[in-house]
Amino acid sequence: MIIGGLLIVSWIRGVFLFGLETSTNELRSYLYFFATLFYTITLKFSQELLHKIIVMFGLISCIVILVAIVRWILIGLNIISSTSWIAPNGWTTRVISAGATFVLLQMLIIIFYKKNSLIAFLSLLIVLPIIIGVQHRTIWVALVVSIILLIIITSKIKSVSFLGFLLIFVFILYIFIVNNFSLESFSGTSLDLSTFSWRFFGWEAVFSPERFQSYFDYFIGQPLGTGYLRYIPEYGYETAINPHNFYIQTFLNIGGFGLMTLITLYSSLLIKLWKFKQESTSIAIFLIFIAQLVFFVTYTPGFEQGFILGLGILFATQGMKNQKS
Repeated sequence: MIIGGLLIVSWIRGVFLFGLETSTNELRSYLYFFATLFYTITLKFSQELLHKIIVMFGLISCIVILVAIVRWILIGLNIISSTSWIAPNGWTTRVISAGATFVLLQMLIIIFYKKNSLIAFLSLLIVLPIIIGVQHRTIWVALVVSIILLIIITSKIKSVSFLGFLLIFVFILYIFIVNNFSLESFSGTSLDLSTFSWRFFGWEAVFSPERFQSYFDYFIGQPLGTGYLRYIPEYGYETAINPHNFYIQTFLNIGGFGLMTLITLYSSLLIKLWKFKQESTSIAIFLIFIAQLVFFVTYTPGFEQGFILGLGILFATQGMKNQKS
């Protein structure tokens, strides 16, 4: 795998420059995702494997739902609290991580395509309030994009559907322009965009030319261990945490070549899945991959996303061939 090779090269370069511990620590954020991905694609696709992974994610989703509900109850009773659970509107509702919430969205897509209307309806009643309540806005965007694509895919008159959504987008944009809404207008609400603003200025800072030792770094990335230390003038302080954007982090660590490889991988999979869109499993994985691409704009994937991507690769390369034959 090209990505695996680039990671090894970046890690070795980092070991010589920053030492084994520093370089390896920075590798860990990739290791969880790519290790599970590389393991999963060594398996042989079968309906039994698909069923086992769906059941596994179903159990995980049930645990996540239970944790969220119990924590909300305990917060309501003033038994527990945490500043890290405070949502943009000031409510203490963000009781599960973005990664865990994203798993719930992915499971919702899978359940919808299992074609059991009762289970799908019950899941919507339970999962949607949690996704909305915890206020991870990137998951909201992924949810909306998934719904729009689902309607377009299932609509018999796709051009009309597309035109309808385009008109809705233009109408919303018009309302924003007429009312002259600004970032300050949404301060203290669920639409407070200050965290996105912080991310955006942070993304600008990590592309500072001083961070790149040579043009070589632009192609295969900076050595692992370089870190993400940057000064954000708009906020007046330095930070060393990751960029909160998987695409930018990939570019920094394995360069433009690595980023293009990742994008090419997803693009080829989406094209294959789209060509086989008559199969419900194909469309479910297609929607999950689109949701992943949205998620990567502000977050980095955990190990569970490696399983999902690996399963999608197996289905696209083995499962669809078996069904065609």
